[in-house]
Amino acid sequence: MEKKFDKKFTWVIKDFSSLQSVNILSDTFVVRGCKWQLNAYPKGNKGQNFLSLFLEVACCGSLPSGWRRHARFRLIVVNQRSETLSRQLEGQNWFEEKANGWGFQSMLSLDEINAKDSGFLVNGELKIVVEIELLEVIGKVDVNGFHFLSSQVEFVSRMFEKHPETASEVHLKNPNLRTVSMGKQFNKKITWVIKNFSSLKSEKFCSDRFVADGCKWYLSAYPKGSNDHLSLFLEVDNSGLLPIGWRRHTKFSFTVLNQRSKKLSRKHELQQWFEQMTPGWGPPSMLPLNELHAKDSGFLVNGDLKIVVEIDVLEVIGKLDVTEETSTIIETMDVNGFQILPSHAEYVSRMFERHSELASEFRPKNPNLRTAYISFLLSVIETMCQSPQELSQDDLTDAYAAMGFMSDAGFKLDWLEKKLDEVSEKKKNEKSSEAGLQEMEEDLRDLKRKCSDMEAVVQKEKEELKDLKQKCSNLEAELEKEKADVSVARAPLSFDDVV
Repeated sequence: MEKKFDKKFTWVIKDFSSLQSVNILSDTFVVRGCKWQLNAYPKGNKGQNFLSLFLEVACCGSLPSGWRRHARFRLIVVNQRSETLSRQLEGQNWFEEKANGWGFQSMLSLDEINAKDSGFLVNGELKIVVEIELLEVIGKVDVNGFHFLSSQVEFVSRMFEKHPETASEVHLKNPNLRTVSMGKQFNKKITWVIKNFSSLKSEKFCSDRFVADGCKWYLSAYPKGSNDHLSLFLEVDNSGLLPIGWRRHTKFSFTVLNQRSKKLSRKHELQQWFEQMTPGWGPPSMLPLNELHAKDSGFLVNGDLKIVVEIDVLEVIGKLDVTEETSTIIETMDVNGFQILPSHAEYVSRMFERHSELASEFRPKNPNLRTAYISFLLSVIETMCQSPQELSQDDLTDAYAAMGFMSDAGFKLDWLEKKLDEVSEKKKNEKSSEAGLQEMEEDLRDLKRKCSDMEAVVQKEKEELKDLKQKCSNLEAELEKEKADVSVARAPLSFDDVV
């Protein structure tokens, strides 16, 4: 039995035969939180006498780097007199930054569409239907301006449908701050440093074992990659020794850190069931090897590759590998009444050591809310730690707004506001200096251009001077010859000459 599509969208193009534009776009429609549109070429694409029709990811320029969508789709040009005569074609493709649209150059002959009584045009209208099944989403999905995993989209969409004013007064633009303010954080964060990565000879390289939510895991990397890409996987440790029927539903992300600019890091998020048949999941094409090894790319520094994995085990079927009593890994730590991930504990401790009054008037008692607030504060500080060149004006505006929100909750952040003022001033100076540098560079280019022009003029003058000197030399030689001739002509004849 044919598997059903997730979504069906109908597009009616009026006065099709009169259209003069090269292409025409449909309205945007949403499938499981992902925005799509249809793109039609009424006169055909690339000069062919066919209707060309494509399914495209809409607003892809606003999506986070590394996004991908795996979709099965069916495009149908409807015959409005007999559906059995409709023309339909199917495809299944990965949509991504370099290929955000897929479809068919030769969907249907224009002669056939425009033929009298063909049934494709009725009252000048052409009807197109697209059916889509979204198979996999890599990267977060935008819902009302917030980025979520695809598994969270349905719940968040329903929340916004029932309560459209939920975030009407959230003015933050920075996607990380917006997401922290709405979304759940991962329970476990592991940083794996692979030393001398380029020198590794083995086909597969594994990390040390670690525990997340009572389950044992390890990471595996394939340095030589698959299809010239680095491959990374999260794997269940000793999966063959676990009892029959075990399963683990897990949300996790891989980040290959760019050690020169965090914004250039490559991130990939997944949510999968780990079980006996599939004890490991991950992206086989995480990052092109030529990009990873490129000089000054920032992914390899002193030969080290840094990979960050964040894990949240959503559901466990079967016994845990490590019980709470025997686990050697503390999932959260208490720091001044806040439950903090071990990876954050040092930063939070230092923050309270230097600013003991930080949360003295903070009112919420719920531990989950307290953790969310402190995570939000850490995200603001992380934003401020970027270089002035990486910081945008929106980042700074969001940081000021976030501090106002945190202060209203009871945090004492005078010290942080002063630092933010310093960062803002540095950004202003950086912009001013950048403008000055650009002006100086432009002046230098003008001077170099003038020097070059002057050198060309001087060179031309030198050549002309050389020609003049040659002419003078030639004229002098002729003059000497002429003087000699005149001297001979003027000389009187001697007696012997006459006789």
